[in-house]
Amino acid sequence: MTSYSLTTHYAGESLISGFNFVSIADPTNGFIAYQDYSEAVSQGLVSVNSTTDVVTLSVDTTNTYNPDGSEGGRPSVRLESKLAVNQGLVIGDFAHMPGSVCGSWPAFWMYGPNWPNSGEIDIIEGANTAYTNLMSAHTGPNCNLPETGLFTGAQKLVNCTSPNDADGYSGCNYLPPTSDMSTYGDSFNAVGGGVYAMDWTSDAIRIWHFPRGSIPQDIVDKTPDPSGWGTPQALFGGGTGLYSCDVETSFANMNIVINLDLCGSYAGNLWGVNNQCDDFASTCEEWVGNNPSQLANVFWEINYVDVYSLVAGNAAETASSSTTRSATTLAPYPIGANGSTTRTSSTAVSSSGSATSSVSSLPSPTDSMVPIHNAATIGTFAFLGCFSSSTSFSTFDETAANGQMTPEVCVGLCSTSQYAGVYNTNCYCADALDAGTSALPDRDSCDLPCPGNAEEFCGGITGGAVVKRDAPSNALLTVYGNTALAVSDDSEPQPAPGLGGSSPADYSATITQIITSTITYTAVCSTDAAKLVTSEYCTTLTVESCPGDYSPGPMTKAAPKYGDDAASTVNKAATGYSTLPTTAKAAEEADARSTVPMTTMTQTCNQCGADGESTITLTMPLAVVVEMEKLRHASVPMATGHMNTSATMGMMPVQAGASRTNGLGVALMFGIALAGALVV
Repeated sequence: MTSYSLTTHYAGESLISGFNFVSIADPTNGFIAYQDYSEAVSQGLVSVNSTTDVVTLSVDTTNTYNPDGSEGGRPSVRLESKLAVNQGLVIGDFAHMPGSVCGSWPAFWMYGPNWPNSGEIDIIEGANTAYTNLMSAHTGPNCNLPETGLFTGAQKLVNCTSPNDADGYSGCNYLPPTSDMSTYGDSFNAVGGGVYAMDWTSDAIRIWHFPRGSIPQDIVDKTPDPSGWGTPQALFGGGTGLYSCDVETSFANMNIVINLDLCGSYAGNLWGVNNQCDDFASTCEEWVGNNPSQLANVFWEINYVDVYSLVAGNAAETASSSTTRSATTLAPYPIGANGSTTRTSSTAVSSSGSATSSVSSLPSPTDSMVPIHNAATIGTFAFLGCFSSSTSFSTFDETAANGQMTPEVCVGLCSTSQYAGVYNTNCYCADALDAGTSALPDRDSCDLPCPGNAEEFCGGITGGAVVKRDAPSNALLTVYGNTALAVSDDSEPQPAPGLGGSSPADYSATITQIITSTITYTAVCSTDAAKLVTSEYCTTLTVESCPGDYSPGPMTKAAPKYGDDAASTVNKAATGYSTLPTTAKAAEEADARSTVPMTTMTQTCNQCGADGESTITLTMPLAVVVEMEKLRHASVPMATGHMNTSATMGMMPVQAGASRTNGLGVALMFGIALAGALVV
C-alpha cells in the first residue's frame, strides 16, 4: 500500500492565493489575452462560491474583438501554482470543465523550468468539439512510451521528445479506453464532472480518470491509495531499451497550470480538420472574435486540487494520522506596486501536521443527475447533457413519436447517427450540430419526466408552442452522442503541441547550452610515417539559441502536423513506435561543431599520400596545431610528422554564439588529441 500525506489543498480562496494569474503573451498563438488577478476579477473571469469553495474560471463572453488581432485577443485566464511539485500525487476534482465548443482549448497540466527539459504532463486537454480527453507528455531527448505495460488507454504518438523530426511539438499521447465515455467536454460535464489523478513516482507517471459516480472512497476521504485504483489510463516511464523513459531525468519541479485558451496552435489549426467548425466561420479567430455568446459554456468549475507527498511508514500509521490532516493556508495573493500580480515560485515541501486551516466541505461523490435520472452511457452512446438551440435544432430530424419514449428508445432509433436527442414523446437524430446548438451549463434545465419512465428525464422546455419535424427552439433536448462513430472517423482527438515554454512561457528568451564536441582529423602516424591515422580532438562549446527557433509555428489546415499522414515524414518503425529521437538539438550540435576553428598544415611522411607523395597538406583543429608548434619550439619530440613552419594558418570563420575552451582546458584537450594520434 502506498502512503500519501496531504501537502497542499487548493480550494476557494486558497486556490486563488496559491496560484499566479499569469498575464503573458500566449506562447501557443491563441486568440486570447491572459489577465492578471485584478483584471480577471474586474472583468468577471474569476469567482469563488463562499458556500462551496468552488472556483469558477471563464473567458469574456460579452465583447467582440477584431479577428485580425488589432484589438487584442479575448480576455481569459491562465493560473500557475506558486509551489512546484517534484514527485507526488496530484488530484483535481472538477464539477465542470469547458464544454465541447468550437474554438476552445482548455487544459489542466504541469510543466517544469527550462521547457521541455524538465518535462510537461497534460492531464486534461482537448479542443473544439471533442468529447474525448488527450493525455500527453513533452520532454527533452530520449523519452518514449513503453511498448507494453500496465495502461488501459490507446497510444497515439510514442516519441515524447519535443520537438522531434517526425511530429514536431506533438509529444507522446494516450486516448482513454473506449469504455470510458465521459472524459472531456460535454461528456465530462453531463455526468457531473469528476476527478483526474496523476501519480508521479521515481519510475513512472500514471493518470486515472474517475467520473463523478465512480470516485474511489479513499480520494473522498483524503487518504488516497493509487494501488487500489486499478490500471491507469496513461503510463509515462518505465519500459526497456528504445521504448523507455527515465522519469527522474525527464521530469522535475513542475508547476500546476489551469488555463483557458482559444484557437491557437491546436484549436485553430484543427479548425474544420476533425470537426465541422468551419461551417460556422472560415477561421477560428473570426468565430471566437465575433460570437461571445457562443462561449458561455467555456468555463472551469474547480472543486479542489490536492497535492500529496509520499511518506514513510506503514499503512496503519498513515490511516491513523489521516483524520488530522488539514490544508496548507498560503499567504495572501501578492499585488505589485502597479496593481499587477507578482509572480512567485518555490518548491513544494510536505507540511503534514503543520497546516493551519481545515479542508473545506468535500464535494459529493455522487451526482444528482447520473445515474438517477439519466444513464451515463447507453450502448456506444454517451450522455452529453441538456442542449438548447437558437435554430430549432435544424440538423435534427424527428425519427419517432412514442408514448413510451425514453432515452434508451431514442438511442435505439438513432443507432446509425452521431446524435440522439429526446424531448417528451419525440426522438430526434442528427449527424452534426449547427452553430446555434450546444450544451447548456445547467444540466438541470432538462427536467421533463419521460413518458416511458417517469424516473428519467426527456428534455425540457422554456415556454411557448412546439412544432413538428425539427425540434422547437423553445424545447431542450436530452442529448446522447455516438462514441463509436467518433472513434472510427476523423473526429478522434489529434496530438496537441506542447503548452509549455520558459517560465513564464517566453519563446523570445535566450537559451545557453554547453555542448561537448569531438572533432576527428587525419594525422601522420607517430610510429610509422608511411601511415595516416584518425585522431580526435575534444572541446566544449557554448551555444546560444532562441526557443522561438523551434516554437510552435503556424500549421495549415491543408497540411496539419498531426496523425499518420502518409505524405509526411513520420519517424516510426513498422510496429508504430518511433526510432530514437533525432531532434533540432542534434542539428544544433552539428552547427556548433562547424564553429571549431580549423587550419591547414603541411607535413612530411614516408610516401603516405594518396599517390605516394611524401609531402601532404592536412586540415586540423587550430588548437592542436598551436600546441604542436609550442612543443616543437620547446624541443619536445613531435608525435606526428614534421610540420612545415611555413604552413598557412587559415582559420575557418567562427560563428557568433560559439566559443571553444581556452587556457588549461585547451591544453588538457590537446593531451587527448595527442594520445589519439599515438595509437595506430
